Amino acid sequence: MIRISTSNTTRLVLLVLLLGLGGCRLEKQLDGQVVDFATGLPLADARLSVLQTGWGVSDGRLVWDKTFRSSTYSDRQGSFRLRYR
Repeated sequence: MIRISTSNTTRLVLLVLLLGLGGCRLEKQLDGQVVDFATGLPLADARLSVLQTGWGVSDGRLVWDKTFRSSTYSDRQGSFRLRYR
């Protein structure tokens, strides 16, 4: 027979909540410059994309296989800022 005290139950609930929150994604940012491999010159209007799958929220519930898509373009100097989850 296994006995679970209230304090152990509380710890288990907190652990489950923390594991669930680990799947929540905060927005991140990637800055950089796109250059031509051969010449080293900046490339303008290059499209950069990130496709991620993992935990997400759908209808207020935590679900697996949520897809996150983010994209941006480089400017005239080849610089870009890509925000993603």
